[in-house]
Amino acid sequence: MNLQEFQVKMLGLIKSTYEPCEQDSVYLRELRTSRELCLVKEICIWWRCFQIENYCPLTSEWLKQQNLLEHCIEEYYQNTNVPSYIEQAGIAFLEYILSHIADSVAHSIAAFERAMIQVKRGDLREYIISWDYEPYAVLSGILYKTPYDQVNAKGQYKVAVSYNIPGLFNVVKM
Repeated sequence: MNLQEFQVKMLGLIKSTYEPCEQDSVYLRELRTSRELCLVKEICIWWRCFQIENYCPLTSEWLKQQNLLEHCIEEYYQNTNVPSYIEQAGIAFLEYILSHIADSVAHSIAAFERAMIQVKRGDLREYIISWDYEPYAVLSGILYKTPYDQVNAKGQYKVAVSYNIPGLFNVVKM
């Protein structure tokens, strides 16, 4: 086995996407069930959580409040070629959430956060995000780590995000 094959198999073991077979070395077969590999996996997920929580605080806090953050990051890490730079990895994570999580609140938060990041980077486009709940109630719940009143916050809202809007966004009840 050459170095490239070894590295690909090691990455597969770390991401839990590769299962050693009889033709693989004893080392790889034994490594699959080792506590050292478990530790490396835990560190990888912890590091991704740390990065994502710092770069995508709204989406990660929402997922954390729903007890989904670690699961989502683990799936994202296992199923994606995660970019090295957090600016790329953070946007890729938000896009992963948008394409893999059906929850409308998580979808709205991720789309809002992605739009805010893009606009703050100088993107001149206007983004329109639909919300099924009053955005200020949801965002307040995230920022203050308190639940929002789902019954009273239910409704149809559009949030526009643009460099041309004072404060970068506004909320319109539909």
